[in-house]
Amino acid sequence: VFDLRTLRTLSRTTAPQVLHESAHYAGFEDAHNLAINEATGFAYIVGSNECDGGLHIVDIRTPTEPSYVGCYSGDGYIHDTTCVLYDGPDSRYQGRELCFNASVTEFTVVDVTDKEKPIRIAGYSSTDNAYIHQGWLTADQRYYIMNDELDELRHSANTRTYILNIEQIDAPSLTGIYTSSLPSIDHNLYISDTYIYEANYTTGRRVLDGKRMAEGTLTEVASFDTYPENDSAAFYGAWTAYPYFRNDTVVVSTIESGVFILRPRLNPSVVLENETPAPLCRPTLPDQQYNGTLILTARNDYTQTVMLSTEAGHEATSAAIGSTAMVSPTVTIDPATLDLSDKGQVTGTVRVDLQEVASGYYTITVIASSPTGDELDRMPIVLHLADSVAAMPAVVAQELSPAEGSGLTLTWAATPLATAYRVEVATDAEFTNIVQRAETTATTY
Repeated sequence: VFDLRTLRTLSRTTAPQVLHESAHYAGFEDAHNLAINEATGFAYIVGSNECDGGLHIVDIRTPTEPSYVGCYSGDGYIHDTTCVLYDGPDSRYQGRELCFNASVTEFTVVDVTDKEKPIRIAGYSSTDNAYIHQGWLTADQRYYIMNDELDELRHSANTRTYILNIEQIDAPSLTGIYTSSLPSIDHNLYISDTYIYEANYTTGRRVLDGKRMAEGTLTEVASFDTYPENDSAAFYGAWTAYPYFRNDTVVVSTIESGVFILRPRLNPSVVLENETPAPLCRPTLPDQQYNGTLILTARNDYTQTVMLSTEAGHEATSAAIGSTAMVSPTVTIDPATLDLSDKGQVTGTVRVDLQEVASGYYTITVIASSPTGDELDRMPIVLHLADSVAAMPAVVAQELSPAEGSGLTLTWAATPLATAYRVEVATDAEFTNIVQRAETTATTY
């Protein structure tokens, strides 16, 4: 541990000055990386000679007194990790400290709230993967963008970036794969705003816009080749592209050519957003109408007006069983034109009349266009309309006093309208210490 504030005390001199560490932690000998969760004050060493290369957890809340607190070795060697206090869409895990791991053979999620007893929640892998290397969470924690260091070599593929949907933490799924037109190996990536900054060895720094990642789409919007010799799938060139400076500077570190300090020239654009609607229930839906707030944000000095419209057709993607009424909902946007000339962000309202439509799922696509008619962004809004809400299932069989080390089985009656059941196991009646979570379509667990 070295306190960087020490540098402020140095005198201006040409003579070499010797600096000393502020503290030393000797709990491991070598490691691949170290990730710090600043929100909690814990460091996670990965790829070390301890803990089978897994999460070696160190308390650094007092930085000059680092101390070992726990280990997670369930996945074996972990190459990289991102650990956060989760505040994403899955309410079951909000407020928990989770680590999202690139574990070579799979992507895994581990609950490290209890440092002495970390719990693996989920994993994901596919035959497309060869060496899951690193990744990063989107700001809303709905997606994990992942790279693979060896898939280009083993599968003779161009550079690939994987979009994982983690809206349901215990069931990550692949939303899409972006394939570059170039064959270089990818190394590290970071996300700022909706931009993904990649360091891809021989093709250097690449910038992808992920504002349509929900549709499985990424678009390259900028690049800087730090290794102009070639674009081959080889281990030369860029290692990291760091984008978190306040002046939009991106620093790229390379193997042979030192550091490049860059400032991307990104085209003026906008981002269209809407809070994910909760399921709509007819008996409690005012005027049988959905009202949603549209948020329009300018990027890269966009200062023009924006026209909002909806894509033709809002047919149900899944109507209720037995329904015959397939009337499309009526959609209006107010106002239809928004002015960004002197504001960085403005809002509008989308109204969907659901009085005459059948229960089911409806997709409303809102499009933002420039004054010349160019599409700037589009956003699907998925509405789930139901006639009633499924009731809480009644447990019909349970073991109240299982022997230590034995299994515990819960059984419940099927509930009409339910599509899945959520099971939580806690050590207290208030469920403040949940030790296991799961979702199932069965009626026993």
